[in-house]
Amino acid sequence: MPFRLRILAGALLASAILAACSQPIVSSIEVKASPTVYASLGTSNYQLSSFMSASAIQGMLGSSSGATVYDYQDSTDNTQKFLVHYPLTSVPLDVAQYLNGINLSSTLSQSLDPGSFQVPGINQTQNQSGTFDLNAALRTTVNGHLSPQGTQVVETGMPSTSVTLPDIALSIPDFSTATFASGSLQLVFATMTGQTPGFALTASNIALIDDTGTALANSASSADLVAGGSTTIPLNGLTLSGSFKLRVSANTSGGTPLKQDAVSVTPSLSPDTTVSAAQGLNLATSMSTPSISIPVNSSGTLVGATVGAGTLTITQGALPAGWTGFTRSTSISLSQAGGLSLSQNNQSGEVISFDLTNKTLNASPISVAAASTITAVNASFSGLAAGPLSVGCTAAVNVSLFSSITVQPGAAFTPTQTFSEPLGSQILQWVQSITFSNIGMTFSVSNTLPAGNPMTILMTSNALGITSTTPAVLPSGQSTAATFANSAGFVLVPKNSPNLDFTITFEPQSYNSATGQMTLNNIAPGSSLSIGGSVTPVDTWTQAVISPPSGGYSGTFPSDGSKVDLSSLASYLGSGLGFKSIPAYLYVSGLPLAANMTGLIQANYTGAGSPYTLLSAGTGLTMLSAAPTFPAGSVITAIPSPSNASPIDFSPPLNAEPGDLSISYNLNVNTVTVTPATANSTTNPTVQADLVFVLPLSFMAAAGGATLSFDSAMPATDLFGRNAGQDSSNVNSLLSNLKSLTLTIAMTNTTGLTGNASMTDSLGFTKTVPFASGASQPTVTLTTSDIQHVISTIPFAPKLRFAVGQGSSAPTEIDIQRGGGVQASATVSAVTDIDQTFTFGKEPRK
Repeated sequence: MPFRLRILAGALLASAILAACSQPIVSSIEVKASPTVYASLGTSNYQLSSFMSASAIQGMLGSSSGATVYDYQDSTDNTQKFLVHYPLTSVPLDVAQYLNGINLSSTLSQSLDPGSFQVPGINQTQNQSGTFDLNAALRTTVNGHLSPQGTQVVETGMPSTSVTLPDIALSIPDFSTATFASGSLQLVFATMTGQTPGFALTASNIALIDDTGTALANSASSADLVAGGSTTIPLNGLTLSGSFKLRVSANTSGGTPLKQDAVSVTPSLSPDTTVSAAQGLNLATSMSTPSISIPVNSSGTLVGATVGAGTLTITQGALPAGWTGFTRSTSISLSQAGGLSLSQNNQSGEVISFDLTNKTLNASPISVAAASTITAVNASFSGLAAGPLSVGCTAAVNVSLFSSITVQPGAAFTPTQTFSEPLGSQILQWVQSITFSNIGMTFSVSNTLPAGNPMTILMTSNALGITSTTPAVLPSGQSTAATFANSAGFVLVPKNSPNLDFTITFEPQSYNSATGQMTLNNIAPGSSLSIGGSVTPVDTWTQAVISPPSGGYSGTFPSDGSKVDLSSLASYLGSGLGFKSIPAYLYVSGLPLAANMTGLIQANYTGAGSPYTLLSAGTGLTMLSAAPTFPAGSVITAIPSPSNASPIDFSPPLNAEPGDLSISYNLNVNTVTVTPATANSTTNPTVQADLVFVLPLSFMAAAGGATLSFDSAMPATDLFGRNAGQDSSNVNSLLSNLKSLTLTIAMTNTTGLTGNASMTDSLGFTKTVPFASGASQPTVTLTTSDIQHVISTIPFAPKLRFAVGQGSSAPTEIDIQRGGGVQASATVSAVTDIDQTFTFGKEPRK
């Protein structure tokens, strides 16, 4: 609801109308011929404070405007007034506080950490599996000792004769007994030479017999001995001693009687021959071991290292339990491409260890190569499976200390960092220079690296003129506070150095920035190292020269480019009405009181007359020691002395365009030198501009008068309690028999408003209500025609308009009084022509 409706409706005639629409306190009226009846309609009390207050105006302006509204009462008059406080701008000029506010400590503590890295860890275990095929070794050894053997055959000259050749002795010196699980004895006969042509000799059976002549196994097929045939004798399941015989049964024909021929046979074990057990075994064979590669630079950061303490141990898998008489001799070599080279030969035992102390490693993998010889002397075994045995080999690196290690930590390690912190636009605009007695940084760091690893710290700054090239050295295990500062009297010019820049280097002394490598001493492999520290700014300033840019310090309010919308406040005013005067005051504070300042303030809005100058350019302003403050929620009774000598009238722009306002300002100040003492002597060490204006509820009506409309303050319901669609016959019957109806109001008016108010509706109904100051009893009379209009109009809800200065040749002043209001009691009298009793809410009774 607009302000003018909230304030003036209740203050002028709302009480009278509301009283007229109140429910009657009687339930029936009995009327006789031409009687006059009276009824009381009660008493109403309306205070201005219920429509208008500082909190109500604050709500209409909104919190986003930045304004704060207070109730204001001075001693000049009793007009209701409010004080509105607009802070225009605030520029912090406490140089020390500003520099500390940059929060260099937190920024530098992060930048001071070059990062963490992990020393390469080479400790690891690599496993490889080799094979040892004892059966293959046995076959090779036995076949190496089974040489060709011979026997004789005598030609008979007979057509066909069965003969048995002399036994062929075989000897295998590699074992005393052997039990075969599979395979066969292969027999290959050489082609006979020198026999009589046509002589034939075919082996029908070849028996494997022991020393007692007992047949152990027989050949699987016949063989042509003359042409050089072959056959096999199965060995599976046989246990043989180291010597045995072959007995050949054959059929012969032809030939020259009694002629002797030589028969030669070469025995061997077949490739599928396996032995499950043996005793008295004697052999020597090699056992291959797969090579092992041990990576030492999985992190990719290792360049080289010298081992302070460490070993590389090779552990070979044991031969099966139950094997006796077997020994192993191993030769092992360790090598790196272009680096480590170690070897041990003919080492017995399963574990062979290399001492790596004082050995130098590079980044290449360590290659482990091993070769073993297995020797069996009168050995025995049992339960041997057919396939090769799996024999493991483990290489374990265990280095506890690098006496030195060279690493290249990579991009994650950033020992040198450059950063900058902006000074801020306000410092750049207002501060010409700052003189320091001391400016720089103090680094508090601890070198937690082991002995032999000193650190260096170096800082430079273009903005602060720190160009030191000599770093501070921090030995291992120590803490220090290294300070890098400029000499006393250093002058910082913000416009020349809009950013505070720092370059910090914090690194091991051995770090080579060209190669990105560093050498650390006495470091354990795999350990994580992190270096960093904390920083405290050193900034003691002696003076700051304050000088805004040429043309002054300019700005707008609101600063975001939006508009101040006071249309809700201006909606008090109707056509031909405006605020009489709105005195405004400017407050500028923060610089030494001797500072010479001038200003320009304009109100900007859409339409003719914009911009409107509130404070002319070049107007002198008094620098104040403090910005104005007003206690929240209190009644302000006095305004502090402002910077402007004469009040500014804010009413012209507000009356012209209340919903589209912005304020532009330009402040000029002479160069002022501020010291810590003078800065701290001010209550608020900032340049601050505040606008305060007093809003009195005091208006001017144009010559000829103006009209205030209180339409929305009037009730929308029927004045006589009727509703469309409901039975209103009793009320209408009563109204139709009235000659007249008079509303009398006993009123006490303390609002300060006087004149005539009119009740009117859109159908032509109009009545005038006198509105006097103080106590009065105005009356409103409805004639027969008025009553007929009321009967035909449901709802009958006239609106209220108030005329100010009608017919006057000069503007008329209207002042709303503090604490004003209206108290009214109403009675109604009616003159009738009938003899009848009217019961409200029931049927009429004759």
